[in-house]
Amino acid sequence: SRIYSQEKIYDKAIDEISEAIKLKYDEPSLRLTLGTLLLKSGKENQAEKVLKKTADLFPENLLVQIHIADWYFTRGIFDQSLASLRHQTPSHCPSTAA
Repeated sequence: SRIYSQEKIYDKAIDEISEAIKLKYDEPSLRLTLGTLLLKSGKENQAEKVLKKTADLFPENLLVQIHIADWYFTRGIFDQSLASLRHQTPSHCPSTAA
C-alpha cells in the first residue's frame, strides 16, 4: 500500500490496508494509515468514521489519541482536540507539579 500511496493510487492503497485490517484487526497503526489514505483521497467522511472508531477501539493508545487530536485541530474543532489529549494526560504523562 505504501507504493500505491506514493504513486497517489489511493483506491488500491485503501483496498490493501482494508484487507490488512481484516487480518490484523487489533493493529491501530493500520487503521491510522487507512484514515490518512482516506483523507488524502478526499474521502473525509469515511476518514472521520475510521479515525473515530480507531480512537474508540484504542482509547489508551497515545499515538491514536494524538492522531485524532491533530485531525480535530486541523479542522478547527479545538474542544474535541483538547479532549482527546486530556484523556491521556493523567495516566500517560508525568506530572509537572512539584
